[in-house]
Amino acid sequence: MIEDFATPTSSQALSSIPLQFLLYVFDSNEACNERPEFTAQTRAKGSCIGIPPGGTYFDRIIVRAGGPSKSIVEVTTSSPPGFIKSPVAQYAQQEYYVNVTWTPTSSQIQTKLFCFTGLENSGITTEQRCVTLLVGVAPPQIVSLSPRGEVLPDTRQWTITFDKQFVRPTRSSYIRIHRSDGTIVFSVDVAITAAVLYPVGSLGRTIQFTTSVRFTEREIYYVTMDPGIAKGVTYCGAESPPIRDPDTWSVKIKDVTPPALTFVSAPSRSSDDVEITWTANENVTAQCTVQTPSQIIAQPCNMSWTGTNLTEGYHSIYVQVTDLAGNTAPPVRHSWFVDRTPPQVIITSKPALLSNQNSFTFGFYCRRETCSFECVATQQGNSPAYSQCNAKRYTANNLQNGQVYVFGVRGTDDVGNQGNPVNYTWKVDLQPPVISNMAVKTVDCTSDLSPSVLGEPSVSDREGSNITLTHQDIPGGSCSFQRKWTATDQAGNIATIIQDISLSNPSPPTVSYHGNATIACGSFEEQQQDMRDAINVTHPCDRPITITHLDSVPTILCARTFTRTWTIADDCGKQVSVHQQIKILALQLPDYPKNGQVNVALGESLRWPQYPGSVWYNVYFWRYGNTKPSSATGWTYYRRYSPYSGFPADTRMLWRIEYVLSSGALVPSPVWGFQTRAFPDFKVEKIMVPPNAFSGFTFEVSWIVRNIGKVGNALTTWYDSVFIGKSTVFRTARLATYVRHREILFQNDAYTAKGTVQLKVDEFGVFYVFVETDRYNRISDIDRSNDLLLGDNPVQVSLTPAPNLKVEKIVFPTPSFSGKTIDITWRVKNYGMGVTAYDSWHDKVYLSKDNKRDWSDWLLGTFYHHGMLSVGASYTRKKPVTLPHAIFGNFSILIRTDVYNDVYEHNDEDDNLKAKQLKISLSPPPDLVVSSITLLKSYYTGDTIKVQFHVTNEGLGEPFNYWWRDRVTITNIASMNYEVLGITHFSGMFPPSSTYTRAVYHVIPPSWPSGTYNITVYTDYYNDVFEFIYNNNNEKTVQMNITQKLPDLTVTHVNASTTADTIQAYVRVSFTVKNVGAGETTEEPWFDAIYISPQINFIPRNALKLGDFPHRVNLGSGKAYSLDTGPIRVSRDVFGQRYIHVRTNLYGTVMENNVKSNIGPAGNVTVPQVLPDLVVTNFNLVQSPKKPLIYSDSEVSLSWTVENDGTGNTMSKSWRDTVYLSSSPTVESNSTKLTDAVFNRQPLSPGQRYNKDASVKLPPSITGTYYLVFESQRRRLSR
Repeated sequence: MIEDFATPTSSQALSSIPLQFLLYVFDSNEACNERPEFTAQTRAKGSCIGIPPGGTYFDRIIVRAGGPSKSIVEVTTSSPPGFIKSPVAQYAQQEYYVNVTWTPTSSQIQTKLFCFTGLENSGITTEQRCVTLLVGVAPPQIVSLSPRGEVLPDTRQWTITFDKQFVRPTRSSYIRIHRSDGTIVFSVDVAITAAVLYPVGSLGRTIQFTTSVRFTEREIYYVTMDPGIAKGVTYCGAESPPIRDPDTWSVKIKDVTPPALTFVSAPSRSSDDVEITWTANENVTAQCTVQTPSQIIAQPCNMSWTGTNLTEGYHSIYVQVTDLAGNTAPPVRHSWFVDRTPPQVIITSKPALLSNQNSFTFGFYCRRETCSFECVATQQGNSPAYSQCNAKRYTANNLQNGQVYVFGVRGTDDVGNQGNPVNYTWKVDLQPPVISNMAVKTVDCTSDLSPSVLGEPSVSDREGSNITLTHQDIPGGSCSFQRKWTATDQAGNIATIIQDISLSNPSPPTVSYHGNATIACGSFEEQQQDMRDAINVTHPCDRPITITHLDSVPTILCARTFTRTWTIADDCGKQVSVHQQIKILALQLPDYPKNGQVNVALGESLRWPQYPGSVWYNVYFWRYGNTKPSSATGWTYYRRYSPYSGFPADTRMLWRIEYVLSSGALVPSPVWGFQTRAFPDFKVEKIMVPPNAFSGFTFEVSWIVRNIGKVGNALTTWYDSVFIGKSTVFRTARLATYVRHREILFQNDAYTAKGTVQLKVDEFGVFYVFVETDRYNRISDIDRSNDLLLGDNPVQVSLTPAPNLKVEKIVFPTPSFSGKTIDITWRVKNYGMGVTAYDSWHDKVYLSKDNKRDWSDWLLGTFYHHGMLSVGASYTRKKPVTLPHAIFGNFSILIRTDVYNDVYEHNDEDDNLKAKQLKISLSPPPDLVVSSITLLKSYYTGDTIKVQFHVTNEGLGEPFNYWWRDRVTITNIASMNYEVLGITHFSGMFPPSSTYTRAVYHVIPPSWPSGTYNITVYTDYYNDVFEFIYNNNNEKTVQMNITQKLPDLTVTHVNASTTADTIQAYVRVSFTVKNVGAGETTEEPWFDAIYISPQINFIPRNALKLGDFPHRVNLGSGKAYSLDTGPIRVSRDVFGQRYIHVRTNLYGTVMENNVKSNIGPAGNVTVPQVLPDLVVTNFNLVQSPKKPLIYSDSEVSLSWTVENDGTGNTMSKSWRDTVYLSSSPTVESNSTKLTDAVFNRQPLSPGQRYNKDASVKLPPSITGTYYLVFESQRRRLSR
């Protein structure tokens, strides 16, 4: 392009012409750099730029050079006349720009092409970029951007509003969100992203897009947009301008996170002076609530709190911080114990007051607290010099005989309280007592050998007379023994002497035994013990004896008898021999459990074999290793026995049976053995709980469970439960938490579990903790008594400072009108000492006739509040409520906060209600009026009445009820009887002066007499609509006349005929009924009945109704109908000459003038008789020629034939054929029934027969002449 300018400094060309030329490309020795290019801020290729009429186009073209040493020297343009271009200037490192400006004239209103190219000092150019200038068309301009200012961190919806219609661009165009440092956190190409919503149709003007970024609180972000986010709809579509300035659309992210507080210095125990400090993660103000054992104090605080001269007990401080944005964090609690009581030292190990030890180690501990100790041990009278002794042990050495010593110990607890010394005084005695010698004695064997007779030694001790003297007799040889005397003084020093005693005139041992003994077959040791138990040996002088024996057989075998010679000798030379015959029983094994069986159930029954002659059984059982009981464990008459309480688990048991014979002799069984099944046994060994907790918070409970059983558990899942209660009675405790376990706990294994108990906000005071293992009995635990344990120490639960919610202020417009909606504003403030434990509750708004809440109040609304309320904080709600209709006068608005008591307020639950007076005026009521009724003046019975009426609202107000009912009645003026013709309803809005129309249709029944009637329409009959004082004009009445016209049904023709078959007789009737009255019937259907009678005149009590037939079409005056009934069954007991009668309108359904004509003329018919007649045609006794005589108690053969000799089928499929034995040809009262058969077969038709053979047995012991009588259905035949 060649342009000419007026002067070298002119910036506006006078004219321009295009110039074409050829380029010659040659090799160069210079290094190649990147080609220069336009930056992203330069208009994109193909952009459509709108210039409104009279407007000026301004744009900046920015070119990036190809390298750091390069620069842009020129931006050449191909532009319409009048373009102004600035000189090239540097924009940034390697970036250069020119500004172009163009104000088109009115003659230039058309589409223009604007092209530009950047030239580098190396001679290299950019690509040519061309845009379209749309002159005379304004691009879409931004009207508003949302959101702006301060926004929440989770903001997602963004909106851009333009001033005119636009569409989505077809080339890439981006919206970007930047952090304040320029970092892009969100970017979206609006051309291809469907999530960016563009308007549909020509009316929309907004773009909406959604971000998924969680913005950083207190950070500033800004939004940039490329040109062409919105594209116009004219020609090429003018592009919206870009946003590049960070200040154009920026937002600040609101601080919504409460500050976090951390305690820095917060001891768990302190003396009466303490300082507690904390820090926060941002600048905050703090509010402190201090809970002491006697009071709760709220006060402002900074970042620390100091308490002086505090009382002893648990203290808590609740620190609630609020940041500069007004975010309040839930209070953070710290609890500690103020200890002002000196520790008490308990000495657990100390010598006796008079001790024989020359050194002693004292043991001691500090009750409740962790202490350091100082100790001293010195002779009484010396000054104590305490030294550290923190091992809880102190040894006093080199103690001297006869000296008195004093041990002292004192403790200092962890907060500096020092207790008074605890002293213990004792004396050391190392010298034993003095005991005199005793002379040797010889005494008679049977005399009294007690020390009171034989004498005692004398003793003495220098520390007093508190000496214990004891003796022990030690057997010696040759009928003598030694008596050892021991003297022990108070300090424990011992002295001993020995006294020798000889016995004279000894007596031999005494033996009692059974000459014949029965011994069970068992092990050698068991048999020997049983044989030893079979003799009883005593010594009159209580001397030691030896028992030996000699058997008559070399080997003792079961099921054998032998003789044993017992020899009993004492140490005095005396000896006795006796002979005993012993029978060893055969080997016996138990029935159950088997001998040596293991895993026997604890409740299993013992079962054993029988022994001949046994009458009952003594049962013995005992633990292996113990001796057999001297008396039976139980006895039974049966060969089985179950112990009442079962056997112990995992125990080897021995048992035997003692058979008691009828002679009283006892026969023992062998000793049998078994081992019971082993079980796990879970035991709660220990519960650890904190000493204190706080209502509404949690505390941790830990416990130890050990398997003290013999085996591990088979099922691997069980539950431990934690209960808390106000007493030590478990049944009053509540379940607080449970912990699931899934493992195998082997014998003597244990586990430690933890559970968190959530206290309710109203739980405070002393609470006891219970832990129950295996709550649902999943484990086969042998002992359930140790599954539950009460903790050693209770938990002292302090009341967390409670909030106090009060309705502080109520605002609403007054006066108000009934039925209208008003806005009510109220404020709720926390006047308590603590934050609300729950973050949600409900407020209710009532309307009351007074200022008190009761059942008669109207509930206007329930409103949900979410968010915790700190001490002194409040919230304000403004909500629309609708006042009740039809009320006026003075009322009160009641607002009750926390209506469901979700927030625990301790003693302040009764101040949640506030009332404020409201004057309500009555809204103008409606007035419903029946404005007109339309109907004919006269009708006949049977006609249909149409009653049409109009209802108008003549009041000043609209009904607030949208549904009501109108009633139409008719009244006979003469009798004043009335009937409801119909009820209509209206639904919808009914403004003043509105009218609606309704109609009611009703057929006049024939029963209505002739006369004058009133038609009354009553609108809102059930008073659904409130009309205030205008309820007395809701009805309107008009008159009409009715003339009665009744029908008269008459049977004019009857024709009847009969037929019959083997089953039944039939009657067929045809008849005609005619309406001879003036009126039409209206009561269809009615019934016509057919009767059969022995008389020509119809008498109801003598007539049998054969059936009735409905007629379902009303009959006009003079009209008739005919009916053919078809065959009608007649009962078999009705036959011969009969008369048929037809009765119309059987049940009087149709109202008539003359009911006497309802019975038609009689028809004479003959009904054939259809009955069966069973006849016994043959009855024979079948006799053999070889046996001409018949004997009693023998069987005879019979045969018979029965035939139907009647006219009808038997109908029945079964009946009885009976044979009797009688002394005469008939059945007598004493006749014997020989057979009574019920035969099931097809019914027997006339002329049909059946044959039957049967055998019957004659009674025994009869002689003479008898008759066999056959009976079939009472038809008898004798033979």
